[in-house]
Amino acid sequence: MNANRPVSSPTTRRPGITRRRRIVSRLWQTAEKQVDEVESRLAAQREDPQALERDAKTLAIIARTIRDLVAIDDEAIASKAAEKQNHASLATPARALAEFRRELAERLEQLRLQDEGAGSA
Repeated sequence: MNANRPVSSPTTRRPGITRRRRIVSRLWQTAEKQVDEVESRLAAQREDPQALERDAKTLAIIARTIRDLVAIDDEAIASKAAEKQNHASLATPARALAEFRRELAERLEQLRLQDEGAGSA
């Protein structure tokens, strides 16, 4: 287990959606700035192997960060789609139930009218 990683507990709360979006946006901006900085250093220090290795490691970290950011975006999109699907599926039975009640009321009224017509004959 990584000692630098906080242990999750049931009481750990995730940031709100708006705050999470701001954080992800800031991470994207930071990654973009770092890529620009590394590209500038690579262009200026082509002959320093240690600097090249350091920048290569930095680019690898940025690539992992971007991969994680894409995963976060994908998760948010999937979550939103699932929420929309769940909302739609919850609304459908309510409409179906209302339609069933209306049809049942109509059928009961028809039976009542038939019963009244048969009783007077």
